[in-house]
Amino acid sequence: MTGLESTKQKLKWSELPEGFQKLLRRSYGEYKEILYDPCLHPSARKIPSWGEWLEKHDIDADVNTNPPKF
Repeated sequence: MTGLESTKQKLKWSELPEGFQKLLRRSYGEYKEILYDPCLHPSARKIPSWGEWLEKHDIDADVNTNPPKF
């Protein structure tokens, strides 16, 4: 082996382009709207927090990133 690490490095929120930040905020809002659907079983409605959403996408909230307001 060459000693290469296979660890994933997280992206930093402050280094993301503004358009990508906007896209992540919008997708989080749309995801929340889908989970509020009354047709879904209550156990399927676990809505992640904003921090969990960023973690899911391997993004480090290196600055105070406020969740989008809807």
